[in-house]
Amino acid sequence: APRIPIEVKVVNPTFPYAIASNSQPVHREERPNGLIIEDYVLGDGPECKTDWGIVVHSRGFFRVSGQEFDSPYQSGVPLVAPLVSAIPGLREGVPGMKVNGKRRIIIPAALAYKDQGSPPKDSGRPQIVPPDTDLVFDIALLDVLQVEDLQAGSGETARIASTVKVHYRGTLKSDGTEFDSSYAKGNPIEFSLRRVIPGWLYGIPGMQVGGKRKLIVPYAMAYGDNGIPGQIPPRADLVFEIELLGVRDPPPPPGAVAPAVPAQPA
Repeated sequence: APRIPIEVKVVNPTFPYAIASNSQPVHREERPNGLIIEDYVLGDGPECKTDWGIVVHSRGFFRVSGQEFDSPYQSGVPLVAPLVSAIPGLREGVPGMKVNGKRRIIIPAALAYKDQGSPPKDSGRPQIVPPDTDLVFDIALLDVLQVEDLQAGSGETARIASTVKVHYRGTLKSDGTEFDSSYAKGNPIEFSLRRVIPGWLYGIPGMQVGGKRKLIVPYAMAYGDNGIPGQIPPRADLVFEIELLGVRDPPPPPGAVAPAVPAQPA
Protein backbone atom coordinates (compact mmCIF):
# COMPACT_ATOMS: atom_id res chain seq x y z
CA ALA A 1 0.00 0.00 0.00
CA PRO A 2 1.25 3.54 -0.67
CA ARG A 3 2.67 5.35 2.29
CA ILE A 4 0.52 8.34 3.25
CA PRO A 5 2.61 11.26 4.51
CA ILE A 6 1.93 12.10 8.14
CA GLU A 7 2.33 15.66 9.30
CA VAL A 8 2.07 15.93 13.06
CA LYS A 9 1.79 19.24 14.85
CA VAL A 10 3.57 18.82 18.16
CA VAL A 11 1.46 20.68 20.70
CA ASN A 12 4.39 21.21 23.05
CA PRO A 13 7.67 20.52 21.23
CA THR A 14 9.62 20.80 24.51
CA PHE A 15 7.63 17.98 26.10
CA PRO A 16 10.35 15.35 26.62
CA TYR A 17 8.24 12.41 25.48
CA ALA A 18 6.98 13.90 22.20
CA ILE A 19 8.28 12.76 18.81
CA ALA A 20 9.48 15.90 17.06
CA SER A 21 7.95 16.71 13.68
CA ASN A 22 11.30 16.58 11.88
CA SER A 23 12.42 13.27 13.41
CA GLN A 24 13.25 10.29 11.21
CA PRO A 25 12.66 6.72 12.41
CA VAL A 26 15.68 4.58 13.18
CA HIS A 27 13.66 1.49 12.27
CA ARG A 28 10.51 1.00 10.21
CA GLU A 29 8.45 -2.16 9.64
CA GLU A 30 5.37 -2.71 7.50
CA ARG A 31 3.44 -5.85 8.41
CA PRO A 32 1.19 -7.85 6.08
CA ASN A 33 -1.94 -6.86 8.02
CA GLY A 34 -1.28 -3.18 7.33
CA LEU A 35 0.25 -2.28 10.69
CA ILE A 36 3.27 0.03 10.42
CA ILE A 37 5.77 0.43 13.23
CA GLU A 38 8.30 3.25 13.34
CA ASP A 39 10.85 3.41 16.16
CA TYR A 40 12.32 6.84 16.88
CA VAL A 41 14.16 5.98 20.09
CA LEU A 42 15.20 2.43 20.88
CA GLY A 43 14.72 1.90 24.59
CA ASP A 44 17.30 0.50 26.98
CA GLY A 45 15.05 -1.07 29.63
CA PRO A 46 12.97 -4.24 29.89
CA GLU A 47 11.23 -5.32 26.69
CA CYS A 48 7.43 -5.27 26.76
CA LYS A 49 5.84 -8.66 26.17
CA THR A 50 2.36 -9.55 24.93
CA ASP A 51 -0.45 -8.28 27.18
CA TRP A 52 1.76 -6.87 29.90
CA GLY A 53 0.71 -3.75 31.78
CA ILE A 54 2.32 -0.54 30.54
CA VAL A 55 3.07 2.97 31.81
CA VAL A 56 3.06 5.36 28.86
CA HIS A 57 2.75 8.84 27.56
CA SER A 58 0.70 8.56 24.38
CA ARG A 59 -0.92 10.65 21.69
CA GLY A 60 -3.51 9.53 19.11
CA PHE A 61 -4.45 11.23 15.87
CA PHE A 62 -6.12 10.46 12.55
CA ARG A 63 -3.76 9.23 9.87
CA VAL A 64 -5.08 11.22 6.93
CA SER A 65 -5.88 14.57 8.54
CA GLY A 66 -3.41 14.57 11.44
CA GLN A 67 -6.21 15.72 13.76
CA GLU A 68 -5.53 14.76 17.36
CA PHE A 69 -8.30 12.85 19.15
CA ASP A 70 -6.56 11.59 22.27
CA SER A 71 -3.64 13.06 24.18
CA PRO A 72 -2.79 12.33 27.80
CA TYR A 73 0.29 14.46 26.93
CA GLN A 74 -1.85 17.44 27.83
CA SER A 75 -2.14 16.45 31.50
CA GLY A 76 1.53 15.54 31.86
CA VAL A 77 0.41 12.46 33.83
CA PRO A 78 1.31 9.10 32.26
CA LEU A 79 -1.32 6.47 31.62
CA VAL A 80 -1.27 3.07 33.30
CA ALA A 81 -3.02 0.43 31.19
CA PRO A 82 -3.24 -3.29 30.47
CA LEU A 83 -2.43 -4.12 26.85
CA VAL A 84 -5.10 -6.80 26.92
CA SER A 85 -7.72 -4.02 26.93
CA ALA A 86 -6.23 -2.11 24.00
CA ILE A 87 -7.36 -2.09 20.35
CA PRO A 88 -5.71 -4.85 18.28
CA GLY A 89 -3.24 -2.50 16.62
CA LEU A 90 -1.81 -1.39 19.95
CA ARG A 91 -1.98 -4.86 21.43
CA GLU A 92 0.22 -6.01 18.54
CA GLY A 93 2.26 -2.88 18.05
CA VAL A 94 3.54 -2.10 21.54
CA PRO A 95 5.16 -5.47 22.44
CA GLY A 96 8.80 -5.45 21.45
CA MET A 97 9.31 -1.90 22.68
CA LYS A 98 11.84 -1.41 25.42
CA VAL A 99 11.37 0.93 28.36
CA ASN A 100 12.52 4.48 27.46
CA GLY A 101 11.71 3.88 23.80
CA LYS A 102 9.54 6.05 21.54
CA ARG A 103 7.44 4.44 18.82
CA ARG A 104 4.87 5.56 16.28
CA ILE A 105 2.25 2.91 15.45
CA ILE A 106 0.18 3.42 12.28
CA ILE A 107 -2.97 1.36 12.58
CA PRO A 108 -5.43 0.49 9.79
CA ALA A 109 -9.11 0.77 10.67
CA ALA A 110 -9.43 -3.04 10.63
CA LEU A 111 -7.08 -3.17 13.64
CA ALA A 112 -8.71 -0.18 15.37
CA TYR A 113 -12.44 0.57 15.55
CA LYS A 114 -13.36 -0.97 12.17
CA ASP A 115 -16.67 0.14 10.64
CA GLN A 116 -18.18 1.05 14.02
CA GLY A 117 -15.93 3.88 15.15
CA SER A 118 -15.65 4.87 18.82
CA PRO A 119 -17.96 5.05 20.63
CA PRO A 120 -19.82 2.63 18.36
CA LYS A 121 -22.10 4.41 15.90
CA ASP A 122 -25.22 2.80 17.37
CA SER A 123 -24.37 3.79 20.98
CA GLY A 124 -26.19 7.12 20.87
CA ARG A 125 -23.05 8.96 22.04
CA PRO A 126 -21.00 11.48 20.03
CA GLN A 127 -18.26 9.73 18.10
CA ILE A 128 -14.63 10.55 18.75
CA VAL A 129 -13.27 8.22 16.07
CA PRO A 130 -15.38 7.93 12.89
CA PRO A 131 -15.97 4.52 11.26
CA ASP A 132 -13.30 3.16 8.91
CA THR A 133 -10.61 5.52 10.19
CA ASP A 134 -6.89 4.73 10.17
CA LEU A 135 -5.17 5.89 13.36
CA VAL A 136 -1.67 6.84 14.50
CA PHE A 137 -0.38 6.60 18.05
CA ASP A 138 2.86 8.04 19.39
CA ILE A 139 3.96 5.99 22.38
CA ALA A 140 6.68 6.76 24.92
CA LEU A 141 7.13 3.66 27.07
CA LEU A 142 8.04 4.66 30.63
CA ASP A 143 7.76 1.31 32.38
CA VAL A 144 6.19 -2.14 32.23
CA LEU A 145 4.61 -4.65 34.56
CA GLN A 146 6.84 -7.71 34.20
CA VAL A 147 5.06 -11.06 34.52
CA GLU A 148 6.83 -14.39 35.03
CA ASP A 149 4.99 -17.65 35.62
CA LEU A 150 6.94 -19.72 38.14
CA GLN A 151 4.52 -22.65 38.18
CA ALA A 152 1.56 -23.37 35.92
CA GLY A 153 -1.77 -24.01 37.58
CA SER A 154 -4.48 -26.40 36.46
CA GLY A 155 -7.59 -25.12 38.22
CA GLU A 156 -10.04 -22.29 37.61
CA THR A 157 -8.72 -19.17 35.90
CA ALA A 158 -8.74 -15.77 37.58
CA ARG A 159 -10.46 -12.98 35.63
CA ILE A 160 -10.65 -9.24 36.14
CA ALA A 161 -13.85 -9.42 38.21
CA SER A 162 -12.74 -12.39 40.29
CA THR A 163 -12.46 -12.62 44.04
CA VAL A 164 -9.27 -14.58 44.64
CA LYS A 165 -7.57 -16.31 47.54
CA VAL A 166 -3.79 -16.06 47.49
CA HIS A 167 -0.61 -16.47 49.42
CA TYR A 168 1.93 -13.78 48.57
CA ARG A 169 5.25 -12.26 49.49
CA GLY A 170 6.16 -8.65 48.69
CA THR A 171 9.70 -7.26 48.54
CA LEU A 172 11.34 -4.04 47.44
CA LYS A 173 12.96 -4.40 44.03
CA SER A 174 15.83 -2.15 45.07
CA ASP A 175 17.27 -4.32 47.85
CA GLY A 176 14.98 -7.32 48.37
CA THR A 177 13.63 -6.12 51.72
CA GLU A 178 10.42 -7.97 52.57
CA PHE A 179 7.63 -5.55 53.50
CA ASP A 180 4.64 -7.89 53.62
CA SER A 181 3.91 -11.61 53.53
CA SER A 182 0.79 -13.71 54.03
CA TYR A 183 3.12 -16.66 54.59
CA ALA A 184 4.66 -14.90 57.59
CA LYS A 185 1.19 -14.14 58.95
CA GLY A 186 0.18 -17.78 58.55
CA ASN A 187 -3.02 -17.11 56.58
CA PRO A 188 -3.83 -16.53 52.91
CA ILE A 189 -5.94 -13.50 52.02
CA GLU A 190 -9.08 -13.20 49.90
CA PHE A 191 -10.00 -10.04 47.98
CA SER A 192 -11.67 -8.69 44.87
CA LEU A 193 -9.30 -7.79 42.05
CA ARG A 194 -11.31 -4.59 41.71
CA ARG A 195 -9.88 -3.41 45.05
CA VAL A 196 -6.14 -3.82 44.58
CA ILE A 197 -3.25 -1.89 43.05
CA PRO A 198 -3.11 -1.87 39.24
CA GLY A 199 -0.09 -4.18 39.29
CA TRP A 200 -2.27 -6.92 40.79
CA LEU A 201 -5.37 -6.04 38.79
CA TYR A 202 -3.40 -6.42 35.56
CA GLY A 203 -1.00 -9.15 36.70
CA ILE A 204 -3.19 -11.80 38.36
CA PRO A 205 -5.90 -12.40 35.69
CA GLY A 206 -4.97 -15.38 33.56
CA MET A 207 -3.48 -17.29 36.49
CA GLN A 208 -4.99 -20.70 37.23
CA VAL A 209 -5.52 -22.11 40.70
CA GLY A 210 -2.36 -23.92 41.77
CA GLY A 211 -0.17 -21.53 39.81
CA LYS A 212 2.59 -19.28 41.07
CA ARG A 213 3.54 -16.01 39.42
CA LYS A 214 6.17 -13.33 39.93
CA LEU A 215 5.20 -9.71 39.28
CA ILE A 216 7.74 -6.88 39.04
CA VAL A 217 5.50 -3.87 39.59
CA PRO A 218 6.59 -0.32 38.68
CA TYR A 219 5.78 2.28 41.29
CA ALA A 220 3.15 3.89 39.02
CA MET A 221 1.19 0.62 39.29
CA ALA A 222 1.81 0.31 43.03
CA TYR A 223 1.92 3.11 45.61
CA GLY A 224 3.11 5.96 43.43
CA ASP A 225 5.27 8.91 44.34
CA ASN A 226 4.42 8.78 48.04
CA GLY A 227 4.70 5.09 48.90
CA ILE A 228 3.40 4.05 52.32
CA PRO A 229 5.17 5.86 55.16
CA GLY A 230 7.15 3.48 57.32
CA GLN A 231 6.58 0.54 54.97
CA ILE A 232 7.20 1.35 51.30
CA PRO A 233 9.50 4.18 50.19
CA PRO A 234 8.43 6.81 47.65
CA ARG A 235 8.63 5.70 44.01
CA ALA A 236 9.39 2.12 45.02
CA ASP A 237 9.20 -0.64 42.44
CA LEU A 238 7.93 -3.83 44.07
CA VAL A 239 8.29 -7.57 43.53
CA PHE A 240 5.48 -9.96 44.43
CA GLU A 241 5.45 -13.74 44.40
CA ILE A 242 1.82 -14.85 44.28
CA GLU A 243 0.33 -18.32 44.74
CA LEU A 244 -3.27 -18.61 43.58
CA LEU A 245 -5.27 -20.84 45.93
CA GLY A 246 -8.87 -20.16 44.91
CA VAL A 247 -11.20 -18.16 42.64
CA ARG A 248 -14.77 -16.97 43.11
CA ASP A 249 -16.21 -15.49 39.96
CA PRO A 250 -19.12 -13.12 39.65
CA PRO A 251 -19.44 -13.20 35.84
CA PRO A 252 -18.16 -9.92 34.33
CA PRO A 253 -20.15 -8.10 31.65
CA PRO A 254 -19.49 -9.33 28.10
CA GLY A 255 -16.20 -7.97 26.83
CA ALA A 256 -15.21 -6.51 30.19
CA VAL A 257 -11.55 -5.55 30.50
CA ALA A 258 -9.41 -4.01 33.19
CA PRO A 259 -9.45 -0.21 32.95
CA ALA A 260 -6.64 2.12 32.10
CA VAL A 261 -5.99 4.68 34.83
CA PRO A 262 -3.71 7.67 35.39
CA ALA A 263 -0.47 6.85 37.13
CA GLN A 264 -0.55 7.22 40.90
CA PRO A 265 -0.41 10.96 41.61
CA ALA A 266 1.89 12.72 43.98
